[in-house]
Amino acid sequence: MNKPFTPAKRNSRSHQIALTAKKLFLTQGIDPIKMTDIAAECRLGVATLYRYFRVKKGLVIAVGLMVWEETYEGFAKISDACEKKRLTGYRHLECLLMHFYDLFHEDKDFFLFVRDFDTFCLKEHVQPEELSENDAIFLKIKDLFMKAGERGLQDGSIQPRKDYELTYFAFSRALLSLGEKLIGENAIVQSDKITDGDKQFLSLIDVLLTYFAH
Repeated sequence: MNKPFTPAKRNSRSHQIALTAKKLFLTQGIDPIKMTDIAAECRLGVATLYRYFRVKKGLVIAVGLMVWEETYEGFAKISDACEKKRLTGYRHLECLLMHFYDLFHEDKDFFLFVRDFDTFCLKEHVQPEELSENDAIFLKIKDLFMKAGERGLQDGSIQPRKDYELTYFAFSRALLSLGEKLIGENAIVQSDKITDGDKQFLSLIDVLLTYFAH
């Protein structure tokens, strides 16, 4: 099972290999990259690489965990800043949601990776238990949104709704899916080309904020 790269592990050889693989996956996609490509980029023999990661699947999952750890850290910094500024729960929620937009607008490689990662996991029949550590990171991000919601309920800036957690999952997945759909040159039908991706992304965020605004 892949474990998060703790500070003690971040100078390890396995971490350096995952960093190199991450660079290749983000710039070229997951499927085209072979273990031999990663070994060459790391200046390692293939046999040495396989001592750290026996199969490509394990390395892809490790890189996915790394990407989501970094994503969580971005959300956590925003959450901490909101708390220091004593923002209302609604504004706190708005800042977190707008970070999804910032990722879409400024870090399209993230959405490309998420798309490729999902495709890879389906193709390789990756089982849920193999992604338990990745799922733990998703839930940590969810907890940041829950905290903003609780603050909003306490200060009256967010309407009390019984389905706050359910709505978070629905909209966070919708934002990720929309980002995957809109990035790059992925138009399938003509209408994909005539709609403004930024405005679509922001409109989905606006729907959620309007739903919770008191």
